[in-house]
Amino acid sequence: MRSLEEATRPPLAVTPSSVVSLSTVMHPSFGAGVLGPDALAVAVEGLARSAANERLDIGQGEARAYRRIFSSGNLEAWLIAWGEGSCLGLHDHGGSNGAFTLVSGSLLELSVDLATSERPKVSALQQGSIRRFGATYVHEVWNPRAPVAMSVHAYSPPLETMHFYD
Repeated sequence: MRSLEEATRPPLAVTPSSVVSLSTVMHPSFGAGVLGPDALAVAVEGLARSAANERLDIGQGEARAYRRIFSSGNLEAWLIAWGEGSCLGLHDHGGSNGAFTLVSGSLLELSVDLATSERPKVSALQQGSIRRFGATYVHEVWNPRAPVAMSVHAYSPPLETMHFYD
């Protein structure tokens, strides 16, 4: 089991200019408690509009780049760039609810909800696709081809750990 810090090295600096204001995505269901998947889907949709002109440079020899774009007591959001052939193996989100959307490009996702008896499924995700999920969701995400894909991910409560599966 790896900690979130180990799963997201190297850490990226968060500066005031890199933090997206949530005032553009406020929703009546946002509050002080844990946000559900539907509220997180609203958040990523608004954050994706704010991040549409953002770019992350993927370093030589790196598959992905990422930057936290929002953080509060009950919500955090990340912008992720997925280079060709990049993959984040099968993982959960340590009990957090989540949602993500594609700002640009396309990704593939293998997913299963461990609280159901459904079989894992593979989905092709395109720009504008939104995935929302509860605390028992496990998935693998990858970009099999060029160009670089950009996505926005939100979690509530903020991630403290991710478990990876073989």
